[in-house]
Amino acid sequence: MKSNKVKYYTIRRTSICNSGYGIFECEDENKCTLIACVYTTSLSTPLNDFF
Repeated sequence: MKSNKVKYYTIRRTSICNSGYGIFECEDENKCTLIACVYTTSLSTPLNDFF
């Protein structure tokens, strides 16, 4: 029988990424895998100028 494990994605603090934050895929609170680092940059054009 196949197990129906639910996975979810979350952003957490991590020392692995230069920004200090990463996107994790989790099966539960204690079993998460880093899938990408989060980086922030300032926008050259404010978002409300597009609407």
